[in-house]
Amino acid sequence: MNRDFELERRLTPSGSKTFVVGWHKTATTSLSHALRLLGIPCWHFPYQLCPFIFDRIPDFRLLASWRAAADMPVPLIYKDLDREFPHSKFIFTVRDRLEWLCSVKRMFEIGNKPRMEFGGRSFWDVESETKYTHLIHEKAYGAREFDESRFLKRFERHANDVRSYFCHWPDRLLELDVSSRLTWKPLCHFLGRPEPSLPFPLLNVANSGPWVVNGITIDPL
Repeated sequence: MNRDFELERRLTPSGSKTFVVGWHKTATTSLSHALRLLGIPCWHFPYQLCPFIFDRIPDFRLLASWRAAADMPVPLIYKDLDREFPHSKFIFTVRDRLEWLCSVKRMFEIGNKPRMEFGGRSFWDVESETKYTHLIHEKAYGAREFDESRFLKRFERHANDVRSYFCHWPDRLLELDVSSRLTWKPLCHFLGRPEPSLPFPLLNVANSGPWVVNGITIDPL
């Protein structure tokens, strides 16, 4: 497709949707809740899209009733989303690489730990039957187990890809560094929304909350 045409079709100021394209463990839960507080319904972790993505036949009709989406598999398909919704806005959450690495390592330790209540299977073994967790990790990293070098390279490659992709229309991308204290001002300015009186939500900090699968509450440690 002609590059000039691609640039032109994105000059319309109105945006149809908002997508959080930060890699997982970069405050996507907090951003999802913040968007909801701004009156923008956000679908966090839209795993129902996964079967279509793995087959490379994405069915974006599932997003019809949502004005925003965040977390996996959104970062894996943001280019497809841009082609489908060409006047959308994108929020790229970034984080200190070592902070992120520690957080994702802890998440994988929790998710892959064998559980007596699941007959020796892990949380993610069970969850993958409905939410495709292992398949998402294979798609993102080519692995189900934590690998420091592999994961860090993928994290940095995603950052480079996003910045390169949006370099011609920077007004459609907001980069938020979640290693520092998040505030409403840059987000509201980007989306053209008034700042709420509520503090900016900070959720799922350090994987500290309980996880629930099949009605069973799981202690993170």
